[in-house]
Amino acid sequence: MRQIMLVVGCVILCIIISDGVADFIVKPLVGRFRPSNDPYVKYTLDIVKDLRGTQYGFFSAHASNTFCIAMFFSLLVRKRSFVIAMCTWSLVNCWTRMYLGLHYPGDILFGLLWGGLTGAFVYYVYIKSYLRMYPNFNYISSQYTSTGYTRIDMDVVLLVMVLTLLFAIIKALIP
Repeated sequence: MRQIMLVVGCVILCIIISDGVADFIVKPLVGRFRPSNDPYVKYTLDIVKDLRGTQYGFFSAHASNTFCIAMFFSLLVRKRSFVIAMCTWSLVNCWTRMYLGLHYPGDILFGLLWGGLTGAFVYYVYIKSYLRMYPNFNYISSQYTSTGYTRIDMDVVLLVMVLTLLFAIIKALIP
């Protein structure tokens, strides 16, 4: 239970650092308009359901948050198929931000960079905390990843991600 609470606490820390810096520090300081709010660009865009977001968009908090979580869990689990799924999930989210006219590509790139750094930092905090709680961990089995998570559990997570994607695609195609 302590390990679960540590993981949940680290995910919350990821979001607080990642989103907090983007929304409360960088966006107000930089003050770069979103494409959907930029006076020179906004009339050339086809805005979906009048979704314009807040006034400023540098850097993308969605890109930062999703890649922060993807980086943290990728370092935590260390299973190739899981890493690919998490990075794909983050990049699809980033693409939707640009598609909706809410971010320029530079906003996304800086969001990914900040999210990656934050996810790696929070993983470092996790490892330091975990080693204090459990000083001797060593998983030598084909049933576990190198960090102690069962391979079957990771397959369930991947299955849920794939089924969610299929549901979203089917829902988008049916009017």
